[in-house]
Amino acid sequence: MSSFGAYAALYLFIHILSLILTWWAMQSVKFDVILKNPNSPRAKVFMLLIAIAISYLVGQFFINYFNRSMELPYF
Repeated sequence: MSSFGAYAALYLFIHILSLILTWWAMQSVKFDVILKNPNSPRAKVFMLLIAIAISYLVGQFFINYFNRSMELPYF
């Protein structure tokens, strides 16, 4: 039963780390070319939602990779 807690903590860590990494990588994108008013609250929320969406996909990739690698001994 304690392994469920460890997995939950690992999943949270992976998702938070991927969010930080995505936000850091997005800072190199010139959003002022794409958005009308890049300093508005709407633009900041949009950037946050894009970062969350990308980081979710990245986090899920690493979680799935981890899960599949744990199943390899049963192959």
